[in-house]
Amino acid sequence: MATIFSSHQLLKSIRFLQTYRRIQLRRKSFFGDKNIELGETTLTGRLLIYLNSFNVHGNENFIPVKDPIKLKTTGLNKCNIEQIKTSVRLLDISQDINNFYLLRAIDKECSARVNKLSNADIFELLHIYMSKVPNRIINYKLYEIAIQELTKRLNLLNKNEIIQLIFYIGLRKKQAKQHNIVRKCINYLIRSDLETLTPEDLCVICNSTFKTTTKLNEKIFNTIINYLYNNLKILKDPAFFVTFLKSIRQNRYQDEDLLETLSYGMLFNKSFEQYSFSALSHILAVYSDYLYYNENVLRVFSERSIQLLKESDFISKKEHMSNHIRLKDIKRFLWCISNLNYKLSSQDIKTVIIPNILKRVKAGDVESDHSSLAEIALYLWMLNYRAYELFPFFLTKHNIRNIYGVNTHTKQRLNLLITCISYENKELLKDLSIPPAVQLDYDMKYQLEKRPELQRICSDLQTSIGNSELNKFELSCQVPGVNIIGITGYKNNTHSSVFLEVLDEYTRLKNTESMPTGLMELKLRLLNQLDEAVVLVDTEELKDLNSSEIRELLLDEIEFVC
Repeated sequence: MATIFSSHQLLKSIRFLQTYRRIQLRRKSFFGDKNIELGETTLTGRLLIYLNSFNVHGNENFIPVKDPIKLKTTGLNKCNIEQIKTSVRLLDISQDINNFYLLRAIDKECSARVNKLSNADIFELLHIYMSKVPNRIINYKLYEIAIQELTKRLNLLNKNEIIQLIFYIGLRKKQAKQHNIVRKCINYLIRSDLETLTPEDLCVICNSTFKTTTKLNEKIFNTIINYLYNNLKILKDPAFFVTFLKSIRQNRYQDEDLLETLSYGMLFNKSFEQYSFSALSHILAVYSDYLYYNENVLRVFSERSIQLLKESDFISKKEHMSNHIRLKDIKRFLWCISNLNYKLSSQDIKTVIIPNILKRVKAGDVESDHSSLAEIALYLWMLNYRAYELFPFFLTKHNIRNIYGVNTHTKQRLNLLITCISYENKELLKDLSIPPAVQLDYDMKYQLEKRPELQRICSDLQTSIGNSELNKFELSCQVPGVNIIGITGYKNNTHSSVFLEVLDEYTRLKNTESMPTGLMELKLRLLNQLDEAVVLVDTEELKDLNSSEIRELLLDEIEFVC
């Protein structure tokens, strides 16, 4: 017989569920929303173990007060710092809310004492808090006060203490204040003998400067580069290796010799077999930034990445597992591959990559981050795969309006995706009822400074006016959203007749003879959808020609296609 609930019972049940939910949220706020365990398997854990070896521990034989509430109510100010440290070490805040309250009380007491504590005591307290609340230490007053006090003592700190300070500052990401303190620390650090810096020291510096977006000065950056060159064993330590590479990317360092050395090392000792999906994508990003094409690296990295995706058991990011493959990792991987114009098989995209993305979307991992899906769809389109499966989740008028309202980077990628659809699938654009792509403002000056051959070719063509049907040549970005400048030739000043695209250092992949970048390849593909003729000019073929010979060659090419 079915149970019939009265309206009173139903209301009571709803209130119970609401109360239960509030309790759960309260526990979540007490104990943290992430289950992070620090140990030798995580970079932070490894660095923390290393840094703690600097600390000379006090007498840990002090008997701590066993009743946390008694410790709080009897007056923390009566306890010496060793008693407090020992008591905190024994606290288990993961289950007992009373211990959370005690930790807050200790935080208040220790913060008031910081300016009277030794450097060793301050660092030891930070280490203890880090071991108890690693993901929330920056929310405690002790953290803020300790950083301030140690910064005041900066000129009195030794090398090991400065390294520790740099580590703790890096826990608070991307804040101008932290950025300035890290720079001060490094300026003091370079006064010492940089040869005494250990790999762990260098890793701390790379990690914290990356998190605080602090650029390194030349002296210490060269120390990091030299370490990479002379210690290829780091290739078998993915955590440290990737941390070093993040610093290289942030400092915009580009060195073909270094990439050749790393490529050879990873392939020779097969260290790539130890890399996680995230590590693979971070390493590929260095190649992508520099537009450096190494087919063997791209092949083994893409095969390894696809295999890891096949084998991975999906874990929602809400579970906060350190080793799970995140949507941002997949996005970075696809950006690298598409930018380097390396082709993945449609079968791998359809049966491995797309299902992994959809799992994360349906699990709520994307939530309101529709811009990431737009970027992923663009990178797949560049790889000549139409990810129609993803479109319902982000390509609506409402979402487009929201994406256009955020940063320029995301807006440009969405705009380019819409351009691709309008060029290669016009009917879909009509069916989706979304606005066409717009020509966003783009300052060509910076790009032109990097492309002297392009300007020279355009200038040579302009001097040839009168020798062909074309009477105007103009530099412009012909495809909305593709910010690659080309040359348009006009008849009667207004009717475009030919597009001349120049393959130079800006649009050609390094370590190849004449392979265009992924974006250049996309532009050529889109231009071929138009009525105008397309001429591709490779500057390598022109380098031994004078202006007159270049004009003659180009006019012959134009006459042939027009």
